[in-house]
Amino acid sequence: MKKALIATTFLFSCVLFYFFIGIGTQNTNNHHRDEWQTYKKTSPQNIYSYPTTPEEKEEVKISSAPAKPASNEPSSKRAPASKDKTKPKRKQSIPGRNWSLHPGQNLPEKYSFLNEVNKEWKSLMGQDVLKFLRPETKLFIKSQESLTLLERNGARHVEQVYVKMVSPEGRHFSYQAYVDSETGNIIKTWNNTIHEPMGRKPATFKATGQLGPDGAKRF
Repeated sequence: MKKALIATTFLFSCVLFYFFIGIGTQNTNNHHRDEWQTYKKTSPQNIYSYPTTPEEKEEVKISSAPAKPASNEPSSKRAPASKDKTKPKRKQSIPGRNWSLHPGQNLPEKYSFLNEVNKEWKSLMGQDVLKFLRPETKLFIKSQESLTLLERNGARHVEQVYVKMVSPEGRHFSYQAYVDSETGNIIKTWNNTIHEPMGRKPATFKATGQLGPDGAKRF
């Protein structure tokens, strides 16, 4: 009887331990998902990475970025107001990762995963995007959601991200993207936007000649 009580107490303690560890891990993942990461190309061979500073967020108006916009991506249909508004649970492909299916797309009975989840995917993405860009280019990346897409040959793990980029001249670009969770390569982009340099006057062109009876004269 005593041994059974000790075993029960031990098992109960283990369950509590793993429960709180799981909550802690989930909160940590959500915390990291809300963070922006800066990748700055300081030289042709060097890319420096660090958490985006408050000054940078203000500079590129990062605080105004949408939390999870995906207007051009498939989304589940909303239920009519008269029906139950309970949010349906999204089926997970693996723990912490939901399926993203097109309307009418169903999971086959058998499928295989085309890639694995690499925790360094964001760093690989930063290196890949800035690889052929000029020094002093800045890239800002924010994770939005971890998903699994169903493709013709199998299932692919991806990361949905929001991206902002600033050129050396101060020109701003932004877009959303699906990124391969293993290689960090961009698979698809949408909501692409180009902004004029902030705080700078647009270039103007002036005439450099005059038009007379004999035709145009340059000076």
